[in-house]
Amino acid sequence: MKMGVSLARLALAHMVVLACLLGVAAQGLCAEKIWVDAAGYVLFKNDRGDVVRKDFVRYADVLFDDMPKKTGYFFCTLDGLETQVPVRDILTVKRDPNTDFGTVTTTNTPSHAVKIPQDLAGSLTGMDHFEMEYFNALTGKNEVGFILGTDVLEIHFTDTSRVSK
Repeated sequence: MKMGVSLARLALAHMVVLACLLGVAAQGLCAEKIWVDAAGYVLFKNDRGDVVRKDFVRYADVLFDDMPKKTGYFFCTLDGLETQVPVRDILTVKRDPNTDFGTVTTTNTPSHAVKIPQDLAGSLTGMDHFEMEYFNALTGKNEVGFILGTDVLEIHFTDTSRVSK
């Protein structure tokens, strides 16, 4: 009897692993990750609730076949219209953590109140997190890390000169 239970559990575990592999493969076919060469910093809340700054040298943008978002653009609603603001023009993106609204400040216009349909990371990267490459002073090398999108409060761009037009 114990042998039957073990085999059943093993079979179930194999089915779960297979389903996960198929899910990952299916996601990989309809999504493409592209690194955007925009530098800046993110302000986010850590586990203790402290606001922390993390500098980045570039970030990952993911395009899905079924989403209208373009690479290197911030997706939001401005004056009731879905809008994509080019990252190369953005200075700051902030979101009110208590509402769906925030502000986008660009190089050629003052701050605009916008509706952000998801968290800041989702509107910028198409993912539920902000994946970035950053310089690690301890190792002396660039590394890749991420911050959950719900923790991101502000994104500031300090160098967008390498973002393709």
